[in-house]
Amino acid sequence: MAWLRLSRALVALGALTLLGLAVAPPARADVVILVNGARLVGQVEPSPLSILTGDGVVQAAPADLSEIRLGTVGGDVASYRTGRAVVGLVDQPRYSVRLPSGQTVVVERQQIALIRFGR
Repeated sequence: MAWLRLSRALVALGALTLLGLAVAPPARADVVILVNGARLVGQVEPSPLSILTGDGVVQAAPADLSEIRLGTVGGDVASYRTGRAVVGLVDQPRYSVRLPSGQTVVVERQQIALIRFGR
């Protein structure tokens, strides 16, 4: 009788674990925070970003970035994983985010406050 209870408990634990894996976002997912506070979790399309600065154009690969803050008082801030930051204007009018469901959502730049890269 005790083994029956134990086996039921293990089955329930396994089911909860699978359910948790199904609804949890990927560990290395990107997070896009919109200006209205909503969040999109998925993968931002990995195209190189052009940042227009006072000294010229800086090309940044999303894999090298930790985050981008759009529309701050001083301009956009691209923070690298190394701790370096570049301030300027990220010259990209829209971003595509592939959600865990497989759906791709296109978001206009003015709707985005922050992109955190999880790569």
